Amino acid sequence: MARSESKQSKAAFVRALPSTMPAKEVIEKAKAAGHKLSAAYVYVIRSKGGSSNGAGKSGAKLGRPRAGNGSNGTAERALINAALELGFGRARQILDSAQARIRSM
Repeated sequence: MARSESKQSKAAFVRALPSTMPAKEVIEKAKAAGHKLSAAYVYVIRSKGGSSNGAGKSGAKLGRPRAGNGSNGTAERALINAALELGFGRARQILDSAQARIRSM
């Protein structure tokens, strides 16, 4: 079943709001509009850019180039996304546990 033209996707809803608006307010507005969002979802959508309020990048990538083959940046991005998904407290617990296991070897 095709999505109706009037129904906006959750990602588009987040992008349409100012990036300075706290995630808690975004979640409240989304709830009023019939969307169910988490703070992690808001942060991930914002981190990926592409906002329709002019804050996104267009064309060539801007900023300084990555050193090496970029695999470290990919791993870092995956870690950040996982922390956003789990919550920073739980992510810290997991990393501390992994660090303790490595030290005990």
